[in-house]
Parts: sequence; C-alpha cells; structure tokens
Amino acid sequence: MKRCAVLLPIVLAGCALAPDPPASIDTNRVPIVYGGGGAARAWFRISEQRWGEFVALLGSCRTAADERHAVREAIGLMERIAGEQTITWMDKARNGNGGPTEQGQLDCIDESTNTDVYLRLFQQRGLLRFHRVLRPVWRAPHLIDTHRTAVIQDLADGQRYAVDSWFLDNGFPAYVQPLEDWIRKAPFPPD
Repeated sequence: MKRCAVLLPIVLAGCALAPDPPASIDTNRVPIVYGGGGAARAWFRISEQRWGEFVALLGSCRTAADERHAVREAIGLMERIAGEQTITWMDKARNGNGGPTEQGQLDCIDESTNTDVYLRLFQQRGLLRFHRVLRPVWRAPHLIDTHRTAVIQDLADGQRYAVDSWFLDNGFPAYVQPLEDWIRKAPFPPD
C-alpha cells in the first residue's frame, strides 16, 4: 500500500504535465511537445500543399473503418512534417535508447498530446466525418506500467479507439485499435 501512495503522486504529476489542447489550431503554428512530459514546446507550419494531402487522405473516406485507417496514415504524415521543422525527426519507438529526455525523443505524454492536437485540427477543419476526438486516456494496470493515448470515438456506434504513435519511430502510421483492447494491452492489429 505504501508503494501505491508513493507512485500515485508521480502518475498524477504526469497528468498535470500534459497541456490542454488549444481551442483553435492554426496550420501556420501547430503546437508540438517533446522531451518527456511536454518539457519542450515548439511549433511547425503546414503549407497549403501539404494540407491538401490531409484533405485527399481523410476526405476520401466512405466508412468509419476507412477513416480509422486514414487517421493512422495522417498521424504518420503529420509527424514527418513536424520532423522536417523540429528535432522530433529523431524520435525513436517507445522511449528510444536514452529515455524520454534524449534530444528529439517523445514519451507517451508527448505522443498522445501531439496526436490529440493533430486529431483536433482534423476535426476543426471538418476532415473527421465518422469520429469525434475525446480526451487522451491513461492505462495503469499496475501503476508502474502507465501509458497514455489519444482517443477517437465512432459517431455511429459509440466505440472508442486508441490512436497510439508511441510504439513506432517518428513518421510511421499510428496504431489504432478499440480502446478496451488497448487498455488490456492486446496486440495491435496487423497493417
């Protein structure tokens, strides 16, 4: 019990470190965090031409399943664009070799915060037609194995999905799976 009393403030501190998403996101100044727990903040720009790639990718979806697949690709593309303008191009899967404070590295708070911002930008611009963005969610099966993810919800059936880019290097498509599966640490579905 004493162990939980010591760890709970640490977990809650991680929650406090994650900034709230901006009310409105400008493609000329998209916020990004890195360095572990949002320690470093920067901004990047999405040109009209690059924004057109998101419009083509997400705008062509005909079903919720199509949109979830497109979201995977769109998060990877957004990470590549951000990496062209910030040091996040160096981000390695999970916490990399040197941990979340290694230069250019993102931890799960950083990844879920950024993914949440990107999803909210898509939603604000009308590119998500089958889902809505919910607040990021924590899982803490043993309070020492905590992890955080961005979340979308299917508008038709209410199913919630984890959108998790932490497990892969910068620029790869994010994993998307039912939130219940993510919470119980089920393997990610194959591509």
